[in-house]
Amino acid sequence: RMSERGPGYWDALSEGDPDAAVLDPADRRGFKNRYIAMVRDRAIADSLSRLGRRAALLDFGCGSGSTSPLLERFADRVVGIDISRGLLHRAVRRPGLSRTAFVHYDGHRMPLAQAAFDAVVIYVVLSYVDDDTARRLLAQLHAVTRPGGSLVMIEQTVRRPRVVEQGLKHLRHLDAWRGLLAHAGWRLDGTRQVRFGRFPTTPLIRAGAVPVSAFPALCSLEDALGRRMGPLPHDYAETLFEATA
Repeated sequence: RMSERGPGYWDALSEGDPDAAVLDPADRRGFKNRYIAMVRDRAIADSLSRLGRRAALLDFGCGSGSTSPLLERFADRVVGIDISRGLLHRAVRRPGLSRTAFVHYDGHRMPLAQAAFDAVVIYVVLSYVDDDTARRLLAQLHAVTRPGGSLVMIEQTVRRPRVVEQGLKHLRHLDAWRGLLAHAGWRLDGTRQVRFGRFPTTPLIRAGAVPVSAFPALCSLEDALGRRMGPLPHDYAETLFEATA
């Protein structure tokens, strides 16, 4: 995770459940994280399937490699990059990976060649950095993506921008994200909301009161409502951005 909290924060989380570390560390029973991962993976898979198979794909802020098995379905080679050595140690031990390499990143100088990737995937990374850092990172990602390559990004959006979690998390309006992408040279092709932050069923999912078999239907419901409503007042939403270099 490329976070202003620094690698030490994520290294500490890596000592527990490796997937909870990059979703909701407070979800002790794991049902909520399983649901969030399903929403994430469905949205990313939908975008990548429309792009077609790629030679090389970059997973920026890969954490413990929880999306790596999915990404290998859409690329001949996947590179996951992260600032947390602890999470990367968990990622390299993830079973079943055959075409993924993991690289440590110091958060400043991108250790990758220019125009090396056909597509970049990001899941809720830039919401944890300020605007200047987000612009710099998006520009670095643009540089390592070939012309015409794609960005598939899920980040958190709100109706009213605010900074939360003691100044460490930056919740932005959709227009702010559009501006950051444009400044870094990305052409925004489309957006859609894929999950509400505090959907009424979320506490029930966390408590284990919703059967896992119902998760796909809930995913579809949140997707459909998100397209119509956008973020709810005083809430955040996870929004999918598709862009081209």
